[in-house]
Amino acid sequence: VLDGDGSIVSTTKVPNVVQFVGSHQFLTSLHPRISHLSETSARTQRQDSTSRKISRVAWSARDDVIKLLRWMYPEGNYLALARKRAKATLILKRLAA
Repeated sequence: VLDGDGSIVSTTKVPNVVQFVGSHQFLTSLHPRISHLSETSARTQRQDSTSRKISRVAWSARDDVIKLLRWMYPEGNYLALARKRAKATLILKRLAA
């Protein structure tokens, strides 16, 4: 179960981005495992500009976003916030078109 800060962004300037935000130490161990389990490209962890202790990891390539969202929100009745699952489903439908 993933819980914490992160977002799924879809705007006209940034079509689709999935990102995780957390302590630099936590993301250093987490984001390679996410990439491996979701079969997405390895990402570069970037330090947040406002805090030296916070980092973010983002995926924006179409295929990576699809793989990551399908991994995070698989078909079926799994534990997930309804609003986040709805956003993921919307983006997956848009990308499949």
